[in-house]
This record gives sequence, structure tokens and C-alpha cells, in this order.
Amino acid sequence: MMITNPLKLLFSIIRLISFFLLSVIMIGASSQIKASANHASLITSSPDEFISENKDLSILLGNSENDDKFYQEYQELEKSCEGLSIKDVTDKAYPYYIKRQDLEKGIMLNRIAISKYESNLSYKQKLHCAVAYGNIGYHLIFERNNPLAAYPYLAKGLEIANQITFPNESQDHTLLINVIVGINTNIAKVFAMYGDYSRAMYYYRNALDIAKKDNNPVSLPLSFTDLLHFVWTSDSLSTITTGITDFRNMKIPNSSLQSMREYANLMAEAAENYLNKRFDKALLLVDSASNRYDIQVDDRRYPIFNRIIAGKIAFAKKDYAKAGEHFAATEKIIREEKLEDMYDLIYRLYTDFHTAIGNTMLAEHYKNEGLKIRDSLYNVQSYSVIRDMELALQTKDYNEELSCSYSKTERWIYIAVSSGILVLIICALIMYIIIKYRKLKKHSEKVFLKNMELMETQKKFENNEVTLIIKETQSGEESQTPVNLKACKESAPGEDIETIGQDESVSDEDLNNIYQQILEYMANSADIFQPTFTIDSLVAAMGLKIKQVSQAINSVGGKNFNTLLGEFRIKKACEIMTETCSDPSQRPTMEVLAEDVGYKSRTHFMRVFKSVTGLTTTEFLKQLKNKKK
Repeated sequence: MMITNPLKLLFSIIRLISFFLLSVIMIGASSQIKASANHASLITSSPDEFISENKDLSILLGNSENDDKFYQEYQELEKSCEGLSIKDVTDKAYPYYIKRQDLEKGIMLNRIAISKYESNLSYKQKLHCAVAYGNIGYHLIFERNNPLAAYPYLAKGLEIANQITFPNESQDHTLLINVIVGINTNIAKVFAMYGDYSRAMYYYRNALDIAKKDNNPVSLPLSFTDLLHFVWTSDSLSTITTGITDFRNMKIPNSSLQSMREYANLMAEAAENYLNKRFDKALLLVDSASNRYDIQVDDRRYPIFNRIIAGKIAFAKKDYAKAGEHFAATEKIIREEKLEDMYDLIYRLYTDFHTAIGNTMLAEHYKNEGLKIRDSLYNVQSYSVIRDMELALQTKDYNEELSCSYSKTERWIYIAVSSGILVLIICALIMYIIIKYRKLKKHSEKVFLKNMELMETQKKFENNEVTLIIKETQSGEESQTPVNLKACKESAPGEDIETIGQDESVSDEDLNNIYQQILEYMANSADIFQPTFTIDSLVAAMGLKIKQVSQAINSVGGKNFNTLLGEFRIKKACEIMTETCSDPSQRPTMEVLAEDVGYKSRTHFMRVFKSVTGLTTTEFLKQLKNKKK
């Protein structure tokens, strides 16, 4: 139902705003209560706790007869690094660790670097601390075959790296992207080692997406290659068909690892041919790629993955002899390099291979060997610890988001309440203005009527048509006699004023006759529909005095000339609307109708129509339609 009263509308708006403000406050309070309940339920161990509980160097360096020597060397290195920044320590560790000159020394220096971490460090120092955490995690995975110990270091490094920002195109920004991508890839490796391929795929894809977004010339080919190796060796290559095509179409900037970009492109093309069952072409491309990878990146695992992929292509081609050669060469390298993290992979390949050639005994043997690896490495307890730490990190992120949401909710409630109060104030001002406007309108109408009376009185004075009341006393009694000013002026000097006034008076019968003549004239004359028609026009047309006409209309009709004229004009307008009711196309517009009956202004016509009929033109037309029905 439509609200036509402005005050009712404003009161409705105020009620709605009040309800809205109350709802906002209640929703904000309930969301904070609910969030607090969720916050209380998510409590678990964190990577920081795991690292602090496992500080022993033997976890990083492995148990050996040289433990005492390592501890002594660590203390000496710690003293030599006093006063050095984290960046200085990681730079010092670089040749020992990355260039494999002395892995133990490199890891000890990285351990010293992370011990210097503080939350108020500069972004640059935090970046190099993240590098140290990542290096230790990488070492624990690929050198110590300890993914359980590696995960907290990788997770902590990723947490620190995600808090850092640098200007794009800067060297620090490039290093930051490389660190984030590298850590994501290594975390993916941890989950792959525990057989959780879905989580591994998540981190591999995340690494590639970050590299793509930045179009990083170093991390992009590396992250794509790691993902490709993973899906190819886990028989899920078809899941990244679109990603392979997208990578081949990308324009990657030149970098110092140009050979890795070439390697990634060749392997991507080989994957496309493999998926399309063009196995000979795929084998040629894999063989060509084997000479393109950069040994600074990984001089041991890339040759192994190339051998494995070549063997899988030969296996798909059903060239079992060739496949067996590749798998045997792969096993030899793994054993020589003591890459324990890859034993499970080669055992799975051998199981499928011997099953395909019908050697069930060897297939069963390698299957059991793989189970032994999984029973020792991929045990449920170790993996549950990693999942707990991952959940702890997610909880920490959630808590930070929760704190941020608290402030956002409070700010939103403040804005909503402030806006509501402002709207209430505006509504109150509008109500005040409307009330004042109505009072002013009524006052203006009264003033207008008073002014009209004064103007008529002034006009009568100017036309000498005002009758004075003369008080006389005769025989001790007071009496009143009307005297006409005009008659007084025209009378001869000394003439009795009372006589003049009485001679000019008109009888009631004469006034009634004059009024009937006026009605007859106005009913039959088209002149009244001219905008210029006035009382003077009526007096001139009838040959009467203006006083007689005014007195007849006022005394007999009980109205003034303008009201009488309006009644005749509005009557004509009603007749026109009635005649054209059945055919709206013939009905004139309100502007034309107003001019036809003698009004220059549509607004004036509408006002007179309302005062004469008590209806608006719209309401009158609606009544006509209802009568027709």
C-alpha cells in the first residue's frame, strides 16, 4: 500500500532505520561470539613448538661418530658469527651448502642464522631468515630423508616469507618469489613422500601459480618442471593438460637459467606427445631435454626423473626391454647416490613393470619392498604430526583473520550506526521543515485572503462605491442611514445626503432580476471563455452599473464574480470531458482544456476545478469511467 502522507512515510523510514541499527549491533555481537567459540576449539601444536622441542643437532646432521666434533664446530661457528646479520650468515653458508662443499657446515650456519630471528627485523633480514629455514628443510628432505623434521622448518620459512613485501622488479622481490615457490615445492614433496598426492598437488600448483603471476623467469620453469615430474611419475599427467599448453604459450623473460626454460619447454612438448600417444616423438624430446637441465639446480634428481619418464614412455609403448633398461639404470643411480626418498618410486615402477611382463614373483617382491618403505617412513603417527602442524598454521592464519574481522566488524558497526543517526537527524529536519511549511502555507493563505479583502475595499474607495453609515439622533433615538460617496460628490451643494443615498438604493426584486439576467448571459455567451473576460466586460455587455452587478451577485448569488465565472467555466470543462470520455484519443490535454475555458495557466485551472467540484480532474475522469461501466 502506497504511503501518501509525508509524515507517515518519514515515521516508517525512522522505524526501519532503528530496526536496521539494532540488527547490525546484534549481528556483529553474534558473529564475534561465534568466532570466539570457533577460536577456542582450534588449538593444536605449531611448527615453532616442534622446532623448539627438537633443537638437537643430530636431527639436522644425522647420528654419527663425529657428533662431538660437530657440536664443537657449531660452537666455533656461532662465535665467529657474533655481530653478523642474518644475511651475512646465509651468505657465508652459501658456498658450503649450495655448492655442496661442506653440507654439515652449511646447515650449521643456516641454523645459526635462524637463531637470530626476531619479529622486529627488517624485511631484508627476514627474507634471508626464510632462506635459511628453506635450506634446512630441503636438507632434511633430500639429504636426511626426514620429511617429518623438514616440514616445520619449511612451514616456518613460508610463514615468514608471506609477511614480506618488496617493490616489483627489485632483486629482493625476485628472491622472495623464488623462496616462496621453492618452499611450496618442497612442502609438496613432503606430502608426496607420505602418499598424500592431493595435498602434494595443491602445493605444486600453488608454487606454479605464484611463479606465473609474477612471470618469474627463474621459478616459473623450475616450478612447472617439478609439477610435471610429479604428475608424470604418479600417473596423473592428464590432470594438467591445460597447464601444459598454457606454459608452452607463455613468454618467459630471459634469465641466468635459460637452459632450464629450454628443458621445461622440451618436457612440456614431450608430455603433449605422450598424451596424444605419439610415443616415439615423446622419447626423442625427453632424450633431447636430458642435456638441457642446469646441474646447479639439481645434478642428481633431474637425470633420475628423465630416466623414469623415458622408461614410462617405453612402458606405454609396450617396449618392455627398453623400459626395463631405463628402470634398472634409475635404480643404480638411486642406490649409488643413496637417495632414499626415491626408493618407493622405483619399487612402484618395478611392481607395474614385472606385473606387465608376467613375472608375478618379482612383482610381489618389489611390492613388499615398497610396503616396507611405507611402514617405516609413511607411518600414520609421523604423518598425523605433520597434519597437526599444518592445522596449527591454518589456525594461526584464522586467528589473524579473526582479529582483522573483529576490527572490520567494529568499524562497520560504527559506520552503520553513525550513518543511521545521521539519517535520523536528516529525517527529523525534514519533518520539522514539513511542519513549518504547512504552518507557513496556512498563514500565507490567511494573509492572501486579507490582502484580497483590502484590495477590494481599496478598489471600492477608488470607484467611490463605499456606503458610509451615518448615525443620526431623532427624538432622543439613534438611527443609521447608508450614504453613497459617489452620490455625495455628484449632488448639488447643500443637497441632503440622506436623500441621495436613498435614491441610489436598488430593491431586492430589481437585484433578483439583474442576477437572473447575469446567469442567462453567462449561460449563453462564449465571451466568458476568453481569458480577458472580467466583471467590467460583463457590465459593458449588459449595460448596467458595476455596483448593481456586484451587489446582485453578492446578495442574491451569495458569491463574488470570480467564483461565479469559475463555476460556468468549470461546468463547460466537465461537459467537454464527459463528451470525450468514451474516446480518450479525442480528449484534449489539461493545458488545452484550460485554455479552451479561459485559463492561461494549467495550475490555476486545476485549482479552480478542485474548489468548484471538490475533485481533481483525475478523480473526475475516474468517476466518469465507473459510471460508464
